[in-house]
Amino acid sequence: MDGTPGDRYALSWAVRAARAHGLVLRVVHATPRLLDQAALDQARRAAELARELDPGVPTRIVIGAAAIDELLVEESATARMLVLGPHPGRPLEGFSFTHSTTVAAAARCPVVAVPRLPGRLPGDHGPVVVGVDGRDRSAIGDAALGFAFHHASCIGAELVAVHARPDEPADPSSHTGERAGSGAGTGEHALARRLAGYERRHPDVCVTRLVAHTRAVDALLEWAETAQLLVVGSSGRAGLHGLLHGSISQALLYRSPCALAVIGVRAAAGMSAGMTP
Repeated sequence: MDGTPGDRYALSWAVRAARAHGLVLRVVHATPRLLDQAALDQARRAAELARELDPGVPTRIVIGAAAIDELLVEESATARMLVLGPHPGRPLEGFSFTHSTTVAAAARCPVVAVPRLPGRLPGDHGPVVVGVDGRDRSAIGDAALGFAFHHASCIGAELVAVHARPDEPADPSSHTGERAGSGAGTGEHALARRLAGYERRHPDVCVTRLVAHTRAVDALLEWAETAQLLVVGSSGRAGLHGLLHGSISQALLYRSPCALAVIGVRAAAGMSAGMTP
């Protein structure tokens, strides 16, 4: 942390999430040398700030003599989620403070990328929005849905499931799509089937199903304007730049106004093995 508003927002986001999920917060700091007093002082200041934000959240300091991306990937093996603050450099790296963009692809747990400008925190007003792919089942899609439902349950938020079918005719009375119960066709029935098991396991979560007859990125960004968290799964293997596909990747990295949770291949594998909810 370097004291910027973005850093404080990322820490606040992590503290709120730790409180909601009943987790220990680990503040991770990388340094070229383990016996680096300046690095230790910086990590301690971050931990002290976390305790000021919520004294009830257990906070630990992790300092490693390694590159930050390597250290975070190592920590992900036993973490429920990683929370990344904004990078102070190039705009495309605004969703990661590491010097590489490999963390989200290599992490073994969900990675939450917090935007540069402070916004909503877990537990604030606004839904958790999850993008639902068109396949009946996929390990990554299942992991994204499982994480989104669990997080929504923990923070008491509504969940909005967005499934884009731009080639399917839209209801003329609907601007961006059709909500559950509106008499939608194939897309609505497929989405209802996809979510049925998660809704049974999380009866406390109020779910809005939306079939969007527009590009997925447009529908997700529209809902991100009022969301606490946007959740997407990705099969990308080339770092955060390659995690999502084409225009979706660019648009979400550049334009999402809310925190973005990415569920990669290794995270999905860990979640299916019971490492995370």
